[in-house]
Amino acid sequence: MGVDEALLESAISRGEPTLRFYGWQGAWLSLGYGQGDMRPGRRQEFRQAGVGCVWRVTGGRAVLHGGDLTYAVAAPAHRLPEGLQPTYALIADALVEALAELG
Repeated sequence: MGVDEALLESAISRGEPTLRFYGWQGAWLSLGYGQGDMRPGRRQEFRQAGVGCVWRVTGGRAVLHGGDLTYAVAAPAHRLPEGLQPTYALIADALVEALAELG
């Protein structure tokens, strides 16, 4: 998730969007922005259970990863269309094109 943050900073400074795909080794729990405050010792409990834990800069709830393909989009706001629906459509088109290129 740190890579995603760096990509966002880069996208903002360069003015260019980035699409990144990545996978997970083992079980990982990614927590959304609002879930970043975890009681002390909670990460240790996850480790003992064999589950890694990371924090996302984006919102949403916890997502359990393992064996899935994950993507991140980092883009400066001025490169995105107005409104949620057109933004989702733009990202969906980019995903379709990128996945087609990957085969």
